[in-house]
Amino acid sequence: MPLGDATEHLNQFQWVWIPGWCLTFLGIVGNAMVIYLIASKRRLRTQVNVFILSLAVADLCFSVTYFPVFFTCEFFLVCDRQLRKIFAAYFAYSSFANLCVLTADRYVAIVMPFKYVSFVTSRCVVTMVTLSWLFPGVFYFLVAITLKQMASEDAMTTFRILTVFVFQLIPCFSLLLATTQMFYIAHKHSRKMTSLVLQLKFNHPLLHCKQKDGFEISSARLVGLVVFVLVVCYTTDSYFDLRTDFSSFHKSIDTEYVISLLYITNSAFNPVSYALLKHDIKMEVKRIFFRNRKPYRGK
Repeated sequence: MPLGDATEHLNQFQWVWIPGWCLTFLGIVGNAMVIYLIASKRRLRTQVNVFILSLAVADLCFSVTYFPVFFTCEFFLVCDRQLRKIFAAYFAYSSFANLCVLTADRYVAIVMPFKYVSFVTSRCVVTMVTLSWLFPGVFYFLVAITLKQMASEDAMTTFRILTVFVFQLIPCFSLLLATTQMFYIAHKHSRKMTSLVLQLKFNHPLLHCKQKDGFEISSARLVGLVVFVLVVCYTTDSYFDLRTDFSSFHKSIDTEYVISLLYITNSAFNPVSYALLKHDIKMEVKRIFFRNRKPYRGK
């Protein structure tokens, strides 16, 4: 697009660029901080944080390559839009796959806690993380590049429909089922612990017992919040994609920009949820931002 037309286009859709850049900046800074904390702090190098690290890398790659490249191609350079979308979709699906393996890890830890240590070994973690990058790379990226070279519109349409079901709708439905069961089991265990604490207080009145949310509730909340935002993003995109492929409906520019903001929000929201809900990461964030604050001492 010529630079003269770009200025007019920028003024027309200024409502997109401002939140787009703000969310992109938040996604880059937030995911980079999560990567730095897990990579530099030995106490954060746990198995579950390996999944979070891989998810943060995927979200960082998406944040760097999606909106900045989109903005540059819209106003300053002539780009292959289809190729740009393929690269952006690969990182988005890699992020989705990493969230799936993170959810699977938390699912086993909550629903089958006695089998977790023997089932989720270090080799299993490495295998799951590797597959979360290879699966979208082989079954989406390579196939999409091949079909692009063939320039077959019918094949691309069929592939887009399969992609919506395989990489979006089916995983969304599976994540919702797994998250719902995790919340049910976590709250069931929480009620049992509350009952035990109340019984201890009744039998030993002088014993001070405080009931706190265990790792099950915290894990379920973390996964549930991230899954909720992701499901809203992908189901909205899936609806418009399928409507376009099965009818004469075509996405408007406003609709495409709103979906783009949803994807950017998803990548930017993940590190915020870690910092607020994951206890070990939250403590490290507090040490970074509040380490120089002196405690108040009353006279």
